[in-house]
Formats: sequence, structure tokens, C-alpha cells
Amino acid sequence: MKLTDQTSRGLPLGDKGQRYYHDTAIAGLAVCVGMRTRTFTLVIRSGAKRKCVTLSQYNPPRFTLALAREKACNLLAAERLSKTEFPRPTFEETLETYYRVHISKLRK
Repeated sequence: MKLTDQTSRGLPLGDKGQRYYHDTAIAGLAVCVGMRTRTFTLVIRSGAKRKCVTLSQYNPPRFTLALAREKACNLLAAERLSKTEFPRPTFEETLETYYRVHISKLRK
């Protein structure tokens, strides 16, 4: 569902439980509609792990859909930049490790 401020404002509040309406513009962004409030949430996927972040309640003068999208983009970018890659060993380092570990165990 393509969310707009008008559709976010018009989503009916539930009588029990919560219902999520996902945004098609930003993957992971959704509006959680409960019995009293509408809240923006973001699911950040990192490999097999998932992390759910509550952005803020929908409050049109203070926090709108545009602000939720901006905050979601910033969080996704920060998550992408925080990934650290471990340095790959060179061939010489790997060969040295092999000699140190396995050569003493081989038959003469």
C-alpha cells in the first residue's frame, strides 16, 4: 500500500489488537494501528537477524509520514555503514598458518 499522509490519517483504529500497513516506498517501514494510536515502525534486516525500531507516534503537526521516511532512511543508511568487514588473510599468512598447524601432524 502506498502510504500518504491522508491515508495514514484515515486508517481506522482497531477494536482489538494491532494491524500493520506497510509502505511500498521504503522497505521495512510500516504504520502500526492500535486501539488508540498510529505508530511508525521500521524493521531493519541484517542477514538472518531482524531488529524492530519504533520511530514515533503519528502526530500530524509534529511527526508526519515524510519525517518517518526521512528517519527510516537515516537509520537504514547508518545500519549499512556500520557493517564491518573482517580483513581477508593473504596467501602467505594462510600458508604460514597451515605449516604451523598441520605439518607437524603429517607422516614423515
